[in-house]
Amino acid sequence: MNDAEINEALVAVRASFRAIQQIRRDFHGGRHVQFPRIPSILSESMIAREIRLGRTPLWQEPGASLPGGRSCDILAKVGENEYKVQVKATGSQGFQYLGPKDIVSDVLVWLHFGSFFEKDERLPLECYWLPRPSSLFTRDVKISLPKFRHLGAGTLIQRLILWESPG
Repeated sequence: MNDAEINEALVAVRASFRAIQQIRRDFHGGRHVQFPRIPSILSESMIAREIRLGRTPLWQEPGASLPGGRSCDILAKVGENEYKVQVKATGSQGFQYLGPKDIVSDVLVWLHFGSFFEKDERLPLECYWLPRPSSLFTRDVKISLPKFRHLGAGTLIQRLILWESPG
């Protein structure tokens, strides 16, 4: 997705969150209606953009980002090197399943939107970059963001993304 498409998707996801918030306020049974999942194409596109612009904590130069097909979410080409990148995204719940592809990737990126969709689009997004996730995880795991941060304390790198609408 290009910047305009990313922005349109962010607006659409925010609208769906706000609609569900309204349903929860208007209907007693609305409390059972769940917020939508964050589309993987959105989170992957945002991370691919960071790679292309050279704004990652792992590589200080712009790189190419290609769809990874079955092997990974993003194939990042930086200089002469290629990296298999897996992307996870969460909202305010901050809970994720790390599967085999996530663990064997070269880089695992957890993009945490927090309450970005529910409250304020000006909130920065927390982005956690973990090189060689297999050094911390040996098998698939369900994990909370606080535990992920704790386990990765020595190698995990956090960056904030402040999304600004194009134009």
